[in-house]
Amino acid sequence: MLDLDRRPAHLIIVGGDASALELAQTFRRLGSQVTVLAEGSLVPREDPEMVAVLTRRLSAEGVTIREGVHLTAVERRGKTSVRVLVATGEGAEPDEIDGSHLMVAAGRTPDVAALDLKKARVALRDGVVDVSAMLRTTNRRIYAIGGVAGADTVQAARHQAGLVLKALLFRLPAKDRAIVPRLVGADPELASVGLTEAEAARRHRRLTILRWPYAENDRARAERKTDGHVKLVVARDGELLGVSIAGANASEMIGIWALALAKRLGLNEMAASIPPYPTTAEIGKDAAIAYFAGRARRAPVRSMVRLLRMFG
Repeated sequence: MLDLDRRPAHLIIVGGDASALELAQTFRRLGSQVTVLAEGSLVPREDPEMVAVLTRRLSAEGVTIREGVHLTAVERRGKTSVRVLVATGEGAEPDEIDGSHLMVAAGRTPDVAALDLKKARVALRDGVVDVSAMLRTTNRRIYAIGGVAGADTVQAARHQAGLVLKALLFRLPAKDRAIVPRLVGADPELASVGLTEAEAARRHRRLTILRWPYAENDRARAERKTDGHVKLVVARDGELLGVSIAGANASEMIGIWALALAKRLGLNEMAASIPPYPTTAEIGKDAAIAYFAGRARRAPVRSMVRLLRMFG
């Protein structure tokens, strides 16, 4: 797509991963008509609530988004165009969507068929190379990193590469315990780390969800970038489980939360942090403070406050 020397008249994007949203917005802003067709939900790894912040912006900018559709065929139309047939219901004639260009953004699958891994005694699991927490394959003399081993982001692959180099050069353990943030580089950005609300709900009986909007942040208001919010997923005991940020500078803000998860910092440490003013980093702190504001409204705490007031 980035090698094109002409602007597509109508770009059809099949799939709904991060690159689908990023390039849909890019080419729409360049003046192309853009249609996104996703058989499932958009960016399924992420929280639908946060993805919706992005899709609302894309729709407002004129990108046509259709989720949950079934593609029945892709045909060449003339010399330079393409037609995509989309099923709309059982027994109904499929919709025909004509475009000038077609991009497939349905995710990637590692190409390991030609590696003849059986001869090297390297096993596969679910289509990727089976590795231990030490990033070793079933042949202990061979490591595997990146997409071939299931890592789905550039930063995860880079981190694994550093671990393996340490193991090879200095015999240091290469155990991969990293908590890697994720990013959809659209406008507004979507950055996340740790568990989504749905993932956390499958592991924990009781959750606290904290949100804080960009619209209440001075920097966001000054720059007129008030779309979006921060969302914290917290366990019953106050343990931080995951963070999602949809809004301006989300990619810059997520780093401190990735560190908090990696070092098991609590909400009290995050609420006590002092980001410079005025910055959008204050939004995350305000979300953390909201956890303690809610606790302060509980009856036992209010009774203690009244008791303390009696002593001046």
